[in-house]
Parts: sequence; structure tokens; C-alpha cells
Amino acid sequence: LNIPGSGDYTNPERRNNLEVMNGKILVGNENIDSEGVHLSGPTLLKLHEVVIITNGLKSHTFRAGGEMYNNYLEVNMPWYFSRENSDEENVILGGGKFYDNYAVGGQGVIRLKGDGTEIYGNCLRNNAQATNHYAIIQSGASNPKIHDNIFDPIEGSGILTYTGHGYQIYNNIFNIKTAPCNVEYINEDYSTNGIRLNDYGARSNYDNKIHGNTFNIIGEYHDTNWDNCMPVTTGIFYSASGDNNEIYNNKFYLTKKNSSEDAPV
Repeated sequence: LNIPGSGDYTNPERRNNLEVMNGKILVGNENIDSEGVHLSGPTLLKLHEVVIITNGLKSHTFRAGGEMYNNYLEVNMPWYFSRENSDEENVILGGGKFYDNYAVGGQGVIRLKGDGTEIYGNCLRNNAQATNHYAIIQSGASNPKIHDNIFDPIEGSGILTYTGHGYQIYNNIFNIKTAPCNVEYINEDYSTNGIRLNDYGARSNYDNKIHGNTFNIIGEYHDTNWDNCMPVTTGIFYSASGDNNEIYNNKFYLTKKNSSEDAPV
């Protein structure tokens, strides 16, 4: 479905609304840039009780803002490496509420936009090989609330705040584990993280509150073609330079598997 955002002149706010419910949208072929639902402009989406499965590079289950709940959202994407290009996420969320969904696959799960966007009660299963492709990655979002979710990646990381601000991240469960080294990092550590706060010295990542989360961190050795690369995983990787960031009342559980002097983690 591709709905243009022309607006409705009979509506004072000029917002069209599309409701999609109780069905399936399946893209059977491995296409490039396939999308289950694509809305643009002022059109808002209400999506619920829908199964969307897409296949191929840069494919998305939907691209829209609005209210999305009780859906199964899956992207089957071939192994694809593009560190700086963040347009391979399962969902491109333009704002609103995203809750009680099961979303799996994509090089990243949610690309986050909007002000005050709320994400809660979901199971998010990232399957990403490039560092910057987190389950939730900042893309112009401010003041989002991310709570009561389960982050259970097949491979990859949890939340990247980057230049966003005002994040409230609480009561989530992060199951984070080391990942195999790849062509991005061949002579240094390759990390996966539950949450990363970073802004590269711009002081733009501020007023964030992270509390009441549980981090289950698993360090596991993986065979690699690059002997100088070591897999590393962290609950919170903090390198933000903004003010008023608070981290408190979180729990961290660490398990190491299959590690030795010859196979470090």
C-alpha cells in the first residue's frame, strides 16, 4: 500500500487517516526497497492485528506515523553491510505510539522520528551486522518514551540515542550478546550494546533518563577470520557530552561462555 499524503481540505488539520487491520500483507519476492505500507505527508496510520512480511534489501514493513499495535512485523533481509546508511530498518516510525507488537528482522528494527513518540510492550528482535544498526536508532526523535519492551536480538544492539535528547528509557529487558567480528572491525574490538548514548562531542545528547532496566549480558566467543578483533558487549555504552543525563536503578547480569586465553571475550 502506498498512500500519498495530499491532505484533506475538509479537515481543518488537513490530516488523512488510514486504518489497516485484521489481515496479512506478504511480499513474496526478494525486491529492493519493498514496503508493506508506505504513507507520507500528513496522513496518519492506524495499524493493528496485521501480519506484514517483506523480503529483500532496504525493505520495510511500514513507513508511517500514527498508532500501531498487536502486529507481527517481519523483514527477511540478506546479509548486508552499510555502516553509515541507516535506511534498512524494519519500521520507519514517523511518530505516535508503537505498542504490543512483535517485530523481527531488518538491519535494525525501528528508525525513530517524531516528538514524544512512545514505544512500549513490544518484543524487538534485531538482526544486524553493522555497528550503527540498532533495534531502535535515532532519526530526528526528541523526548521519546521507551518502556516495558523486550530487546532480544538475533544479532546486534538495542538503542542508539545519537543526537536525540530527552529519552526516557525504563522498565525494559535487554538480552545482549557478543556478535561475530566482520569486515567493519578487523583490528580492534567489535561491540554490541544494550544502550549507547553518544553525540561525538556535540553536546546534543542531553536530558536522558535511563532507569529500572534489566541487562542480561552474554559474552560468547565466536570464530573469526580476523585474529586481532575481539567481540565485546556492554549494557550501557556512555559517550554523550550533553548535560542532565541520569542513569540509575538498573540491574546488570553478566555471563561469559566459551572464553579462554586463546579465545577471549
